[in-house]
Amino acid sequence: MTRDPKKFHEIARVCAVLSKSAVTPEERDIFASLAETWRGMASCSESLRALLDGDPVTDAEDLSRLDSNGGGVGL
Repeated sequence: MTRDPKKFHEIARVCAVLSKSAVTPEERDIFASLAETWRGMASCSESLRALLDGDPVTDAEDLSRLDSNGGGVGL
């Protein structure tokens, strides 16, 4: 399975189109739900990529700040 958020957005668009052209209300709801799920996966993928691509020094400073405030993970 891909991890590319662009692909997730593409699949979400296809599901949205299918929802609009669905014959029954049940099909419409199913495809609308699928579109929303794929959009959520795209958002999560984008967030994860941003986190993983982050600056390690800044991330370490953020963790230290959290730890000194009692909210850290004990690193």
